Amino acid sequence: MEDAIEMLKLLNYETLFCKKKFRPFPRTYFAFPATNTSEQFQLFSSLVIWLFSLSDAKATGWDEFDDPGTICNHILDQCKTLNI
Repeated sequence: MEDAIEMLKLLNYETLFCKKKFRPFPRTYFAFPATNTSEQFQLFSSLVIWLFSLSDAKATGWDEFDDPGTICNHILDQCKTLNI
């Protein structure tokens, strides 16, 4: 997890992703269940959309009101498209 946070810092996520909507998250934020898991999942899916946008991929087909299983399937489909 520490390596992932360091890579996000290299991408300058604290200023480009977090801006006003999110605050930078601690190193263990995704390692353990949060008290508000829906907020944790929303942050994760928003982070994935932002990372896809950095590679000029369009993460379309889901929004924050979709079922988490559907969102995960869309993420996996997009990863396959990008050969990740």
